[in-house]
Amino acid sequence: MAGKFRIDIGYMKSKFYCAFNGLFHNAAKLKDELTTMHLVSPYCKPCLLYGTEAVALNATQRRSLSHTWQYVVS
Repeated sequence: MAGKFRIDIGYMKSKFYCAFNGLFHNAAKLKDELTTMHLVSPYCKPCLLYGTEAVALNATQRRSLSHTWQYVVS
């Protein structure tokens, strides 16, 4: 009997928040929120979305990743 392939998006979310917190910690000296937010997309977003185009995520997983991104940028 073959097992199912499962993906743990919790690990991706953990790496994303780690990168996000590191960026905000280092950018706190800049006092420029716009610059910091422009850095979030190229620096943190790949941690969240790495490899997702190669696997079929279900609706719950896609919603969870979307919620994580929306929570940060809003």
